[in-house]
Amino acid sequence: MQATEYSKDIFISNNSDTCVFLFHGLSATPYELKDWAARIAELKVDVKVPLLPLHGVNSELLCSAETADVFYDWGFDYINDLKKNYKKVIGLGISLGGGTIFDYLVNKVEDLDGAIMLGTGGFVAWDLGILTWLVRIFNVKAIKNPLINEFDRKLLGDEYFDWKMRLFPKVPVKMLMKALHKQKKEGLEQKMRDIKCPILIINGTTGLLTERTSISQYFEFISSTKKYGLLVEGATHTVHKSKFNQQILEHILGFISEVIDSENDDKVEEIIVLE
Repeated sequence: MQATEYSKDIFISNNSDTCVFLFHGLSATPYELKDWAARIAELKVDVKVPLLPLHGVNSELLCSAETADVFYDWGFDYINDLKKNYKKVIGLGISLGGGTIFDYLVNKVEDLDGAIMLGTGGFVAWDLGILTWLVRIFNVKAIKNPLINEFDRKLLGDEYFDWKMRLFPKVPVKMLMKALHKQKKEGLEQKMRDIKCPILIINGTTGLLTERTSISQYFEFISSTKKYGLLVEGATHTVHKSKFNQQILEHILGFISEVIDSENDDKVEEIIVLE
């Protein structure tokens, strides 16, 4: 079975020396970010939305991932290639895509010019500790996909929703838990101190992998002088799949514009609650 049109990479060229790349989340596709990509491109930057490894075909292929390194190593090379070809590179990542950007930021050769991460609340979520324990005790490798909801249908239509429900009923959970355990063992808090570029973190307040205080706890350790947070009331880990989708995008556009235009080094730490 081959990847479909939903899984094709997106590239919008403005012949710019600035590139904004978007990494989708687990079991998602570039197609889910097509509208955001088009709006970001209106800032006259180049925009790239690649398909992450093992995605875009079915759950069987996706669940063949033994470790998250298959995504992290690919992301590291992808971003380094962008750094060679653009003056400024700004990254946006959702869930697994955000984790891939995070891994780059703490292991980088050169820094990003800005980073936007959605759905990053996992490291302080109490529920996540329970799930990690269950996965390790019962050797659970995959679970029913919790990352598809009615907003997939509302934002992208019935055909895409039905395609995703049919082909991605499961996601690899053991692989994710191993990655989180590795981060904790290696010292997640110390790793965050290596993040120095302007950063925008966007999290929901409800559901597994989400915790209301996660943004402020991240900010306690991240070394960036410009730290922006957006806490979305009632949204889950898939925070962009909510009624706030367009409002979230407006904040993202504002952050990207500031990174492109700003030349000052003023210290900023701001968390906005969207409700």
